[in-house]
Amino acid sequence: FLALGGQQDHGDPRAVLAAQIALERTRKTKRFSVYYVIAHWRVAAKLAQRARRGRRLLKEAVLRRMGPLNALDARIYLAINDEPHPKVLDSLGWAVAILFVGGWIWVIGTLVAYLVRVPRSWLAVQRLWPSVVVATWLIEYPIKAFFRRRRPFARIVEALVIGKKPGSWSFPSGHTASSFASAWILSTVWPKGASAFFGLAGRVGFSRVYVGAHY
Repeated sequence: FLALGGQQDHGDPRAVLAAQIALERTRKTKRFSVYYVIAHWRVAAKLAQRARRGRRLLKEAVLRRMGPLNALDARIYLAINDEPHPKVLDSLGWAVAILFVGGWIWVIGTLVAYLVRVPRSWLAVQRLWPSVVVATWLIEYPIKAFFRRRRPFARIVEALVIGKKPGSWSFPSGHTASSFASAWILSTVWPKGASAFFGLAGRVGFSRVYVGAHY
């Protein structure tokens, strides 16, 4: 099995299927045949090719039913979603999803800055927390309910999702909105840090596409 396809998560699907057929025959006959695996290789290859073609055609059919702008958005999503997902980046994306939910990590950061006596940090806290509350509430309730856009994994076949699949509407992203609102508020308090604040907010936004939660 290892010689044919490697680990099941990353191996050639033809090898995986051929090995599964061989293992099932071995279970029934109590005899293992390398020849039997090789004989079924071409059959397994055809089945895997048909499955891939079917998934591709189904994705294209879904994209054709979308409007031009939505289809462009979905194709960009797929271009990112179909790229290799190393475990390190997957873990980082999952951590960002947990830490930045609701935008409270930004408020906590400014509170820490206040505790270590960073100049103007209390002003940042006073401006930031109401902005985070209002931005998060507006996005998660009236605005998402108005647009009612479904999550990409609910429409696109085999979209990869890292972590738990969100159950709310997709557009706009609460993580991204609260992060950019926080970045804007903090940039009014510490203008020199604006590029860092908005850079972090942009990375949060990209991570939501990377983990498969948003277009």
